[in-house]
Amino acid sequence: MIKALAVLRILVGILFLYAGITKLLDEDLLYGGLLQRLESHGQAYPFYRSLLLRYVEFRQTRIAFLVAGGETAVGVCLLSGLFTSIASLGGVFLLVNYALATGADSPARLGAHIAGVLLLLAMGRCGAGLHWGLDGVLIRRLQDWVVLFPLRLKAPAS
Repeated sequence: MIKALAVLRILVGILFLYAGITKLLDEDLLYGGLLQRLESHGQAYPFYRSLLLRYVEFRQTRIAFLVAGGETAVGVCLLSGLFTSIASLGGVFLLVNYALATGADSPARLGAHIAGVLLLLAMGRCGAGLHWGLDGVLIRRLQDWVVLFPLRLKAPAS
């Protein structure tokens, strides 16, 4: 099971890295096109739409760079297996926000985001970075909880 999660961790890491890099290379998205891109992908929930309009509309460039950088960082961490627990929580944060911004009109899209959130939480909770990842190297040098915090405090028994 851990090997399967490690393979999924690597694949999800590639997806996050690809998404982050493509956003960083898309000037239309980075410089004022964030809300249009979200609207083209789906409808936001009404309470979340008001938050988007209030807080994101005038800060689109900054937030677009933060999202793209966050996706890239999560992708690198998941791909390398470095601090998988905290990276999976970062991915959960990104996916939940994206689901709230685009999932109101499509139950299938919302279900896919929920499945992604559950997969990321499982990877972080089960220590998917311990197998074929840098977490396995770090765990020998640092205390378990430093590497596996916040989803796990002790390494699973081998």
